[in-house]
Amino acid sequence: MSVARVLSPLRLNTPEKNGKTSGRTSMTEGLATPLRSVLTCAGCCRRFDDSSHRPKFLSCFHTICLACIRKAFSSGKVKCPSCQRVTETKSADALPDNTQLCTILLNMSSLNLHEVATTTPSRDTCTAHAARINFWCDSCRLPLCRDCTVLAHRESQGHKVRDHDQAVAVLRAEVRCTVGEARTLLQETRRLRHDQRKYLLRQLDAARAYEKQLKSELKSLDNEKKDETRGRLDRIETDSEIETSLVGLHEMAQRAGSMVSRLSQDLVTAKAVLADSFLTLGKLNRSQDDLDAIDIRSAASGSPSSPARGCVDRRSHSLAGHYSSRRLAHNGRASKVAMLRPALSLEAPMPTIQPLTRVYLDLNIEGIKPTARVVIELRPDMAPQLCENFTLLCTGARGFGYRGSQVFRCLPGWWLQGGDFQSNDGEGGRAALGDDELISAETTDLEPRPGAVEMLCMSTNEKGKLMVGSQFFIHVKKYSYTHVFAYVIDGLDLVDKMTQLGDSTHVYRPTKTITIADCGLLAA
Repeated sequence: MSVARVLSPLRLNTPEKNGKTSGRTSMTEGLATPLRSVLTCAGCCRRFDDSSHRPKFLSCFHTICLACIRKAFSSGKVKCPSCQRVTETKSADALPDNTQLCTILLNMSSLNLHEVATTTPSRDTCTAHAARINFWCDSCRLPLCRDCTVLAHRESQGHKVRDHDQAVAVLRAEVRCTVGEARTLLQETRRLRHDQRKYLLRQLDAARAYEKQLKSELKSLDNEKKDETRGRLDRIETDSEIETSLVGLHEMAQRAGSMVSRLSQDLVTAKAVLADSFLTLGKLNRSQDDLDAIDIRSAASGSPSSPARGCVDRRSHSLAGHYSSRRLAHNGRASKVAMLRPALSLEAPMPTIQPLTRVYLDLNIEGIKPTARVVIELRPDMAPQLCENFTLLCTGARGFGYRGSQVFRCLPGWWLQGGDFQSNDGEGGRAALGDDELISAETTDLEPRPGAVEMLCMSTNEKGKLMVGSQFFIHVKKYSYTHVFAYVIDGLDLVDKMTQLGDSTHVYRPTKTITIADCGLLAA
């Protein structure tokens, strides 16, 4: 039962000096009591006003006066005296006002407060019998007069009635006990609040320490990543310098290859001239034999020799002397120049230049009906084994080959890769030449120009020699290749466009399926 309810029927029975109870109550005190905690600053315990103690909001929504904020302001921060939360602000005046409290203060300053006084008898009278109250019913918790104890609150009916003064003493004792319990409970509540505040402060300190440690670890990790990135950049720059040197070496090798090619062409021309000289000598030798026979017949018949004899002898001796002198000078021997009959005769067949083998690949792009034909010219004079293997795979003479396989990798602007007729992913592809899965690679000196066709080295044998199967590259950009055995002579522009289909996010797989719809050997 609340204290107010217990004391309400007894409050009017307290006697004053004049024998009357005064009901005079100040309205100012009545208003200030419930509003005191609201209208008072929690920092300085002074009442708010419109000047130096103007109420200001903090970020935690607690309100303290402007003077306390200015006093606690330090380095742009203010700590709340109620919850210890820190509010960041540029200045104390920049914090927002508590407009509700300002309105209350303004309205209270304009109120006209009045006092109301009442005069009541020194003792309450029973409202039912207009008699003096002298008793108290514990069962009903009501004050009684003598008539009430006889009529409505008889002890025979279960009502426990006692003297009024005795009841007041008992109730006062109960009130004291209740107040003591309330004080004990309040102290316990304050102690628990204090312990909870200490616990929260410890948690806050631990969180701040963890935040500081986390920032330190993040900074250390960031420095490690920066150092690692710098190391990678240094390695990339070193690799770039090495690649530049390699490009220079490759250019030198290309120039050397061009010189070798020109020398080879000069050698072929020299061989052709020498063959013509041999043919001319053969004809002259035969003509000389015929003239010898004519001279013999003329001598037998007594007729003069043919006038063409001298002309043939002079030309024959001239050619023979030229050939013999060059041959003797080459061998480092000096001997008498004599008429020699060359081994090359008219009956021996002259060597003929065979045309280079050409194959074709008809490439079909997914969603595009016309096929793109790529014509490749092989160089069996430089890589006979690789050319024969490629020809067998194009014609399918061994029962398997490129027909129906896919181009499974494209590097935009550089090359396309195909030839894996077994799995179409770069993991398969056997050779068609011989019975082994792979054959040894032939290193050539062919120029690595755009359009070069090169076999992919898939492994090495026990001697460390590179081995190839069926996979090949078609290059559209000049680079460094060592296993070039053919060139694209038609359709290189189509191959360049196909390389643009490579997707760098999926290991340069083409975004559209590229299939070798047909392939084979072109007629000479």
